[in-house]
Amino acid sequence: MTAFRKANLGKWVSTASSLIGTAALFWTLVSAPVASASVVRMEILEHLDVGKNDYEQISGRLYFEIDPKAERNAIIADMGLAPLNSNGKVSFTADFRLLKPKDFAQSNGAAWVEIPNRGGKANMPTDLMAQGFTLLNVGWEFDLPAGSEKLRLEVPKAQNKDGSPIRGVVRATFTPDKPLEEHSIAELSEYPAVDINGKESRLIERARAAFPEGKEVPRKRWSLNGNRLRFEGGLEPGRTYEIFYLAEGPPLAGLGYAAIRDAVAWLKNDPESPAPVRSAYAFGSSQCGRFLRDFVYLGFNTDEQDRQALDGVVAHVAGAGRLVLNERWSTPRSEAGYYRACP
Repeated sequence: MTAFRKANLGKWVSTASSLIGTAALFWTLVSAPVASASVVRMEILEHLDVGKNDYEQISGRLYFEIDPKAERNAIIADMGLAPLNSNGKVSFTADFRLLKPKDFAQSNGAAWVEIPNRGGKANMPTDLMAQGFTLLNVGWEFDLPAGSEKLRLEVPKAQNKDGSPIRGVVRATFTPDKPLEEHSIAELSEYPAVDINGKESRLIERARAAFPEGKEVPRKRWSLNGNRLRFEGGLEPGRTYEIFYLAEGPPLAGLGYAAIRDAVAWLKNDPESPAPVRSAYAFGSSQCGRFLRDFVYLGFNTDEQDRQALDGVVAHVAGAGRLVLNERWSTPRSEAGYYRACP
């Protein structure tokens, strides 16, 4: 936890706590039976006592099904090309971690939803636990390594109407800060090349990132093994490189927004919620702050049943950029400032 966040968390919690009282009155006035959220199953993989043994931690996986025809889901890129399950729904899963008071009477009725930064788990927030918050982390990023300790999202891949795989050109830009013989392109880790020797494969070298002009590196001078680029003569620090190649099977990355939306709706509204809450407040720093801004901007704060998900958002040190997430060939780990669409 950063010093800035520690210094300001008390102020954010105080504000959230005052909002909780208002939300409690509103809940009393409008509470009524509601339809279940799109979380259809919770798989518990770990159950621990935490804190001073007054909290418990549940970790595992959430299973989702969403309606591809629902108005709220139409904005998800390639939704109309997603494979459907036997119920005619789009299925996906997300890792999660939930910390909640053992004694429900000790809960303040609110959830603090911390968006995982590149799948990482936040430190144990004892200050929030002292306030009686329920704490939720849900994986939203598809391009994290499987089998790691990261909170990951698993989504289907879009396909053509006839069931054949979709192909397209992916790209990534990077600027080394030291001489390198090789460079791992993390944002393209989930996009293996169909044919790295094909005509779509290109490497552009530029003197400055801000200028679109550059020179194409002769194909014989570079190679790609998985997502690891090797450059004959070495990559130069301060120069910007942009790689293109043909890939197959674009993931429905925008489902990451639906995972947060529907996990929160599940806690707030589902009769089988493991930690019923009246309100939910989200925190995201840097990449995750950009995630939350896009989450609200794209309309994901309203679920399939037209219910509000988050009651407040703290988008911390997020800059002015956006995420490259809700689109085909998404690269959520890329630097938003360098982003441009493939030719």
